[in-house]
Amino acid sequence: MGYYYVLDAGSNIARVNWTVSGGSFSLGSSQTSIPGGNFYGITVYWDNVKSTNGSTPQGKLTAEVYYSSGVSGVQSASYTQKIKSLNGVTPPSLTSKTSTNLDYGVQNITVLLGQKFYYPGQTTTGDKNLVTKYE
Repeated sequence: MGYYYVLDAGSNIARVNWTVSGGSFSLGSSQTSIPGGNFYGITVYWDNVKSTNGSTPQGKLTAEVYYSSGVSGVQSASYTQKIKSLNGVTPPSLTSKTSTNLDYGVQNITVLLGQKFYYPGQTTTGDKNLVTKYE
């Protein structure tokens, strides 16, 4: 799923060069830069990046804005996006209260994580991000 980011850089824009780390501009490709891209915004597809030392994985989107008049030089703006990723994280053991001996025929068995499971890193308030769905 892509995320659309809006650029609010005022008027008189001549060109915008976009770059991204930890993601790409096209689903299923490795396109990480777009010279002379859309003035108003861009869609980013974040990668399933690994956590480093238990920190929240991050990606970075940067726009270099060139103006036709009114502003001299290149104005640069960047945004760091935290990415929910379980890449490289080992989940807790699975448990079940169902008997290990199953009769023939259609059976239902419920399997749960043995303990709470969190994404790497913390929120800005210091809380942990609980994994509520794991496939």
